[in-house]
Amino acid sequence: MKILHVCPLYYPSLGGNQIHIQLLSEKLAELKQDVHLFTVNALVPAQFSREDPSFKLLPEEENITGVHVRRFKIDYDLHDLLFKKIYKMRGGFRGLRVGLGQSYDYWEQGPLVPAMINAVRKLKPDLIVGIMNYPFTTYACYLAKKFFHYPLAIMPITHISDKRAFHPFLSKMYGAADALIACTDFEKEHLMERGVEPKKIKVWPLGIQTQTFDNPDKEAVRKRFNLSQEPVIAYIGRKVTHKGIEELIKAMPDVWQEFPSAKLFLAGETRPSFTPALKECFAQLTDEQKKNIIHVEYFNEYAKKDLFAGIDILVMASEIDCFGIVYLEAWLSGKPVVACKNTAQETIIDDGVNGSLVEYGNVRDLASALKKLLKDKPLRDKMGEAGRRKVRSTYNLDTYAQVVCDGYHQMVKGNRK
Repeated sequence: MKILHVCPLYYPSLGGNQIHIQLLSEKLAELKQDVHLFTVNALVPAQFSREDPSFKLLPEEENITGVHVRRFKIDYDLHDLLFKKIYKMRGGFRGLRVGLGQSYDYWEQGPLVPAMINAVRKLKPDLIVGIMNYPFTTYACYLAKKFFHYPLAIMPITHISDKRAFHPFLSKMYGAADALIACTDFEKEHLMERGVEPKKIKVWPLGIQTQTFDNPDKEAVRKRFNLSQEPVIAYIGRKVTHKGIEELIKAMPDVWQEFPSAKLFLAGETRPSFTPALKECFAQLTDEQKKNIIHVEYFNEYAKKDLFAGIDILVMASEIDCFGIVYLEAWLSGKPVVACKNTAQETIIDDGVNGSLVEYGNVRDLASALKKLLKDKPLRDKMGEAGRRKVRSTYNLDTYAQVVCDGYHQMVKGNRK
C-alpha cells in the first residue's frame, strides 16, 4: 500500500508531532508499506510566511529509515504577492476574502506550497493522511481529494484552546475526509461537537518506542549540573504559552518554602513570542530563588533518556496538548507526571495512580500536588512504575503502528467498494 503522510514539519525539525509522525512512518515502512512523506523545507513555524535568510535549505528528497521524504520549498513570492501587494491595493483585501472564501486564513498563515498538490497527483497514493488541522499542507490534501478523488484521512492533532481548532473551514475539510484519526476520546468528543459523524472518527492512541529508554545513565544530568541529592522538578518541551510554564514558575516559591533545595529544570526551546512572559516570571523571583532554576534551551534528543532518568517529577500542566508524548517518556523512565484536569490528559493519566491532575492555571493546586509528591518518594516510585506498565501495555509503538496499518488498509478497502 502506498501511504502518503503530509505534515508541515518533519525531521530534523523537533517537536512532539514531528517525533510522533517520524516514528509512525518508519514503523509502517518496517511493516513493508510504501511510505512517502511530503513536508515543507523549514524547521519552525516562524518560517512558514517569512523567509529566513540564515536558514540553509534541507535536501529536497531523501530516504530516511525507509521513508521517502520530499520537502517542498515555500513559495514566499506568492505569499508576498497575495498578502503584501494585492492585499494593500484598493479593494484587495475584500477581493482576497471573496476569492479565497473561508480558506483565506490557510493561504495567509501558510506555508504556501501549491506545487505539493500536483505532486500528490503524480504520486498516486492509495491513501493520503493530512497531519494537523490548520496548516496549508492539510488544505493541499483536501484539494487533492477534491480534484483527484484519492482517499483522505485527516489526523487533526487538535489543540482545543487554539482558536484555529474552531475555524469554520474545518467543517468542509472534515466533511470531505473519508476518516478522521483522533488520539483520545477527548479529541473525538471535540470532533463530534464540530459536526463530524462518530462513525468517521477512529481513536488510535499514540505509541512510543519503549526500547529507546532502556539503560539510561541516571547520573549524567546530575553530574552535568553539579547536583547531588536535590529533588528535581522538570518541564521538558518547547516553551510556549498555555503549557502551564508560568504557573509552574509561580508555584515554586511555595514549594521552596518546604523544600528549599528543590531544583526547577526547564528544558526546551523558547519560542520568541513566549520570551517576554518567561522574563516576567523570572523577574518575580528573588536572586536566591533564581539559583534553583536550571534553564536549558537545547538538548540532544538522543540523550533524552538520561535527562528523564535524572529528574524526580515531570510537570506539563498544559491546556492545549491533544496527547503528550512527554508523559509517556517520563513514565518509561519511572517518573510520576503532573498534568491538568478537563484536558485530553485526563483520558491518559489516572489521577493518583500514575500521576496527579490539577486545575489548569491554579498555582496553589499545582504547588500542593508537587509538595505531596516531594514528601513521598515511595509514592513517586509507585506512580512511575504504574506509568511504565501502562506505556508497555497500552502505548507501545509496535502495537500502535499495527493498529494504524490495519486501519489504513480498511480505509482503502472501504473506499474501493
